[in-house]
Amino acid sequence: MTWLFISSLVVHYASTVKYCVRDFVKKNLDTVNESSDEVLRTSRNCFLVQLLQACSLHSCRNHRNEPLPLALAYDGVERENMTP
Repeated sequence: MTWLFISSLVVHYASTVKYCVRDFVKKNLDTVNESSDEVLRTSRNCFLVQLLQACSLHSCRNHRNEPLPLALAYDGVERENMTP
């Protein structure tokens, strides 16, 4: 069986980095601390507003009422519908 893993290149200030979706969630299990969460929730940036709306629709807390990791909380956001 052949596996196909989707990847993309991002040009950072120092070099180009290749990102692969394989194990993306496993590698990105950071959570948002309270002060950062407050900044995000009060932001008027349309991208962040849509992220948080999508998150609230999917109930971004686990069964122990703890915040989900960022990679899971914001998974599936529709970026093509965003306006600046």
